[in-house]
Amino acid sequence: TVAAADAERSSTDELAAAAGAAHLGALTRKSSAEERLRAAIRSESGARERLSAAVNASGRLFALEEELERTQRARDDVAATLSVRDGELAEGEAAFRLADQARRDAEDERRLQREDSAARRAEHETLQRALAGHEEELERLRRARREVRAMIDEASARAHVLESQIERLDTEETPLAGEHADLEARRSTLAAGISDARVREQGLHARLDVLHARREELAESPAASFAKRRGNRPIGILADLVRCPAHLTAALRGALGPFADAVVYTNGSQAIADAQADGAHGVLLAIADEAPSPEPPTGGRSPGSRLLDALSPDPRVADLVASLLHETYLVRTLAEAAGLRGAHSSAQFVTPEGAVAGRAFVRAPAGPDRRLDDLARESGALEREVAATSRLIREAKHDLAEVEHRAEAARAALEETDRQITAAAEELARRRGEVASATREDQLLAEREEAARALAAALRASLSSAPGQPAEPSPLPAVAEPPVHLRVEVESLRREHARLAAGAERAARDIARLGEEDPILLREAVRVAEAERGEAEEVLHAAEAGLGGAAAEAATTTAAARAAQVRHAELHRAWREAALEVDGLREAHEDVDRARSDLERRIADAERVLIDAHGADPAEEVAALGTQDTVRELRQQADVVQRRLGLLGKVNLLATGELGSLQERHDFLVREMEDVKAARRDLLEVIREVDRRMAELFVTAFDDVDREFRALFALLFPGGEGRLELTDPSDPLGSGIEVEARPGRKRVKRLSLLSGGERSLAALAFLFAIFKARPSPFYLMDEVEAALDDVNLHRFLDVVREFTAASQILIVTHQKRTMEMADVLYGVSMGRDGASRVIAQRLVEVAAVASR
Repeated sequence: TVAAADAERSSTDELAAAAGAAHLGALTRKSSAEERLRAAIRSESGARERLSAAVNASGRLFALEEELERTQRARDDVAATLSVRDGELAEGEAAFRLADQARRDAEDERRLQREDSAARRAEHETLQRALAGHEEELERLRRARREVRAMIDEASARAHVLESQIERLDTEETPLAGEHADLEARRSTLAAGISDARVREQGLHARLDVLHARREELAESPAASFAKRRGNRPIGILADLVRCPAHLTAALRGALGPFADAVVYTNGSQAIADAQADGAHGVLLAIADEAPSPEPPTGGRSPGSRLLDALSPDPRVADLVASLLHETYLVRTLAEAAGLRGAHSSAQFVTPEGAVAGRAFVRAPAGPDRRLDDLARESGALEREVAATSRLIREAKHDLAEVEHRAEAARAALEETDRQITAAAEELARRRGEVASATREDQLLAEREEAARALAAALRASLSSAPGQPAEPSPLPAVAEPPVHLRVEVESLRREHARLAAGAERAARDIARLGEEDPILLREAVRVAEAERGEAEEVLHAAEAGLGGAAAEAATTTAAARAAQVRHAELHRAWREAALEVDGLREAHEDVDRARSDLERRIADAERVLIDAHGADPAEEVAALGTQDTVRELRQQADVVQRRLGLLGKVNLLATGELGSLQERHDFLVREMEDVKAARRDLLEVIREVDRRMAELFVTAFDDVDREFRALFALLFPGGEGRLELTDPSDPLGSGIEVEARPGRKRVKRLSLLSGGERSLAALAFLFAIFKARPSPFYLMDEVEAALDDVNLHRFLDVVREFTAASQILIVTHQKRTMEMADVLYGVSMGRDGASRVIAQRLVEVAAVASR
């Protein structure tokens, strides 16, 4: 069995593990014995080598002692010779140093003489080169000044030409600007007229839409409106479902009477349901299926042609029309009808105009609806007025296009003139800058020329006062020869003495080492090493024998364990196959159980449906099935029924409630929409009122600022003229502002053509005009007068002095004259600690102290 195989495998695995452990222990013991044997062999070999060396060294000891004695004697002889040669070398070195010092002193003196001579020559040559360079610089500066003067003359001439060109272009621009302003005014007028005409046209179209809606409302009867709201439930209007000749249309509607506008239904349930709906008040609902069959005409002569014979009703309402018109006859006049009515009391007669005469009644023909005629006449008048307004708009658009084209041409001409004036002004400014720069450059060149002339004169004076060439230096003494042969001999003796001393020391060390070795002790050490090697070999043989036994036992237990593993694997494979077969049988049994449960559930559901939904007995229904009612046939029938149910769609049982809630939501949204529209109209009216008020305030403020600007400009520019203009007077809130400034004795009006000071003064005039038009109790200005000259600064201070009467002014300035007119001065300084300090001083107090 599997359990026995598991027990057998566990037992064999334990035996194999024990045998493996024993085999591993035997291998470890063998390794230790081999290591001990190798150590014993190395110890024995070392002892034998030392013994052999000691036996051989006994003969070398006497030779080393003789060699040591010879080396010591040679060392003493070399030391004596070295002492004598050292004295001779010291005397030769002293004589060489004295001679060499004398030679170096003579060379230093000659070098100083050559350096002094070279310095004088270099100074002379430097002065000559500097003089030549300054003369070249003088010539270059003279050429540069001539070129600068020529450039100044050329730039000045070009500046005069540009000034004349600017004057000419400004003269040409004035009529163009006037023409452009006139065209812009006409364009604004035409645009305003077109806008008004469009507003009037939109109002006329709105009135037309209202009239058309009213006509449609009058033309459509209540019955037609009701039928349209009910969708596809009714068939239609009865008169519309009958075809007849055109000349009998009035006769048909008169004969049908109130049924002419009746809404026809196919069955009575729908008609009764819709009669209770909203909007059904006063509407006649006819039921086609419930119309009585017409009675056959009675015997006797017919009073005339029947109206029914001339009609072609829709098949769905044929019976209804026949029941209503089966005894209706056509006559030419009511007089003819009156003659026939007495003989045929059950018949009714109708004329082509729609007059009807019957038993106990006469109905006059329906006349035309005068309200529709009035609406038609009013619509025609409005359409003619719309056409006239459209024609007026087209003509105004044509005139506007022509005016815009001319204005565009004038604007292009103005822009071209402005471009030429701007280009000429920029070139003029550039030329003036070139003249100023060239003038400054000419001054700098003149200063540099004068400085170069003075330096050249100083260099000539230095060259004339320079000393002559020095005398030739004295000859040098002979070069001293060093005692080289003594140096070489002394160095050789020193090296020989050192070599002999080292040899004597080495021989003494060898003699001492050889005397330390004892042959008797070395032989004892060899004997001990041999005994230790023998013991190690015996231990190794015992370990090898134990290793063989352990290996054999391990192989036996390993084979038994492998056989047990094979048997265990076969048993497990058989067990797994049996388990898989059992699982398959269990799954098949579970599938059968699930299928049986599903069939039982479906049978129970079908029985419940038969009992609850159809009230039938399941046993009887099953017994009633025939041989042709197979499962396939029944499944096909069920599929067909299922598809039909799908086509019908889901039944919404809450539709009535949802309709009511949606209707309430619709009514709420309609009311909200009306509120939003009303709020939008109110907001648009508020916006128009705000825009109108803002435009009025802006125009008032603009006029005030323009008036003050004209006065201040005339004050700051005596003889000049300045004004403000709107670029689009028809739209003040969206318009830009143009500043025209013409200083005295100038014809230019654009700020870009003014100088920097003039532009600053014009900007100050505009700023002060705003201040005077809308005063403030406090003003702050930061170096606004920095670009003004003395004359314009005086005018600026006069204007500021006027403002000080009603306002407080704080000015940041570096101008002394501005400070002189102030009441209080504030100075800001920084100390050594980096902190700012403010110093204040009232000039009234200073004046009082000065007067005292």
